[in-house]
Amino acid sequence: MGTEPTEQVSWGPYSGDGDEVYSAEPLPEICYKADVQAFSRAFQPSVSLTVAALGLAGNGLVLATHLAARRTARSPTSAHLLQLALADLLLALTLPFAAAGALQGWSLGSATCRAISGLYSASFHAGFLFLACISADRYVAIARALPAGQRPSTPSRTHLVSVWLLSLLLALPALLFSRDGQREGQRRCRLIFPEGLTQTVKGASAVAQVVLGFALPLGVMAVCYALLGRTLLAARGPERRRALRVVVALVAAFVVLQLPYSLALLLDTADLLAAHERSCPASKRKDLALLVTGGLALARCGLNPVLYAFLGLRFRQDLRRLLRGGSCSPRLQPRGRFPRRPRLSSCSAPTETHSLSWDN
Repeated sequence: MGTEPTEQVSWGPYSGDGDEVYSAEPLPEICYKADVQAFSRAFQPSVSLTVAALGLAGNGLVLATHLAARRTARSPTSAHLLQLALADLLLALTLPFAAAGALQGWSLGSATCRAISGLYSASFHAGFLFLACISADRYVAIARALPAGQRPSTPSRTHLVSVWLLSLLLALPALLFSRDGQREGQRRCRLIFPEGLTQTVKGASAVAQVVLGFALPLGVMAVCYALLGRTLLAARGPERRRALRVVVALVAAFVVLQLPYSLALLLDTADLLAAHERSCPASKRKDLALLVTGGLALARCGLNPVLYAFLGLRFRQDLRRLLRGGSCSPRLQPRGRFPRRPRLSSCSAPTETHSLSWDN
């Protein structure tokens, strides 16, 4: 086993140690992982295909509704929601490749392996970063009680491009080190670090992904939602209860779906940096934990449209018009003696003002 390149457990087109019969870690004895392999081959395809179906349908509706409304994003939140839907849609497109690779092996070559793996990693991190941007904007709009005129305007292209560039930077290991290879009689798309790469470089790459791709967004979301909850608990008015329910739903999804995988990844990175030797049972438990918590984290791809877009009243109105085949073109006003206040398009948004609503 000393000549085998180091592999990492991961979701995506590559399957990592979860698909290996032997462990690639520095274990004191050969560790047979046939049981982990069997679980991975059943668990990953079922989760991947389910999330892909939900993600393509939900995020496709978000993008289609936005395009049918023929309006530009009027606030930071709507702009970030649009980018989140795009990131989750791209992520969902990679999942059928992951399911097929786990079931029947990889047959598309190393170049496609790197492209699909890189797209998976970049879109996964982009979605997480845009979730943090949304939570920060909600804090500014609600907790800080700033009217729309005093809040930052729609994010610039530079801001949005910067988030995508950071996501691509975090996806570099997948873009550079994913390749097609033979393993146990079957072709696999695998993330394999070359033998010449030092432990320090691998550790630095893992730390950057954990800190920038997980810890920072998680910290921003936790702080913003805590402050939002405190503000809503002290607020009065008919919108308070609805807005509080939305925040509770987002926090619950954050804790159930995101936090377990982030903690498992953090512990795995700490072991990598310390070159900690695991026993065979401990190594199996680590692989299973990463597989299960990774599946939970992936589920947000299908749930984000429900949690962030479908909860908005304005979006639901536009979606109903889209499903009914309604037009979003401006309506002509009848001529009269006295000028009337211009009416809004059937799909246009009213001027944004501060409230406790999630639609700001």
